[in-house]
Amino acid sequence: SDNPPLAVASRTYNQSLQGTYGQFIPAITAGTRGAATVIGIDGSADHRSNLLICEMLGKSVEIEATLRGPHGNPLGNPLFLSVEPFDLVQVNDVFTAFAVSPQANCRIDMRRTTGQGSFFALASVVDSQTGDAVAISMAEIE
Repeated sequence: SDNPPLAVASRTYNQSLQGTYGQFIPAITAGTRGAATVIGIDGSADHRSNLLICEMLGKSVEIEATLRGPHGNPLGNPLFLSVEPFDLVQVNDVFTAFAVSPQANCRIDMRRTTGQGSFFALASVVDSQTGDAVAISMAEIE
């Protein structure tokens, strides 16, 4: 077949004297060409949150990302992210990237502004003490 099936998975981990720990990121089949949100964004002395966005169709896409507080209010200014075909963009420590104070129970809303690509996003919420992380996949909202 010209298009054989593809199966991919990733486990991101740290190695320590006690063994390994990390997060499993499952394979996905499709992204969105509209809008999505990632909940569970946490920033505190105990956690930091990173945002990962992957382009899925082989076409570039521009995404506007808005950080929202626990009551839905926008925090800071939106980020405008360019994602090239099949590329992965990572925003480390989203509260620093949005230039706002860390808070718990936030979300990041994303929407495609230009381009023909499709995107998938997830948050990686990292324990500041151990480095262990939890992956939270996006939910499509349009």
